[in-house]
Amino acid sequence: MVNGYQVPDAVSELHQTRHCSLPHLYGRICLELANEPRCKRCKTSALTDWIRKTSNYIRSLHSDHMITVGDRDSDSQAMEAIPTSLAAANFALPNISFGTFHLCPDSWGVSDSFGDGWVAAHAKICQQLSKPCLFEEYGVTKAADHCPVESGWQQTSLGLKDVGMAGDLFWQLRDTIRSTGQQTHNDGHMIYYGSSDWKCLVDEHIKRIG
Repeated sequence: MVNGYQVPDAVSELHQTRHCSLPHLYGRICLELANEPRCKRCKTSALTDWIRKTSNYIRSLHSDHMITVGDRDSDSQAMEAIPTSLAAANFALPNISFGTFHLCPDSWGVSDSFGDGWVAAHAKICQQLSKPCLFEEYGVTKAADHCPVESGWQQTSLGLKDVGMAGDLFWQLRDTIRSTGQQTHNDGHMIYYGSSDWKCLVDEHIKRIG
């Protein structure tokens, strides 16, 4: 979902290269450095230094492309309900075009209610840096909570569209194989096309976006 704009039916992804779907960015490429990069035995400054060097190198090759990290903003499993200083440091780097953050309460050992504050705090960082924030990955594993919990986070994100937030992407889309009627792999987070969760998290969200 991208706040204020209709999302294309399909998004082409090759490794960590993603096409921007915003109209004013059409034809530009968003380059994501990695999926949740982290180093367990390093200081957080080591990760920021890697992001700086890598984004600088990519910028030297591609002056017009957008670059983001793909980070979840978490180097531990248990966190406080505010972003770490890592987010502010990474988002502020000169060749990082926009911020990304993830939200997975089940695996992080926090409650679902943690999410609204998490989204708002990242939006505040992005607003301060005059860069957009993408709520890039979020989900819960209990099927009954997909709609009530995740739609709540969507509404929080959408409500902050003028103060830091640019869009959100749930984790993750799945479908049913037409020839067999079998659903593709489900680890608990999956949102199946055409399901009641799809109607809640896609159809209804698009209506709210307008």
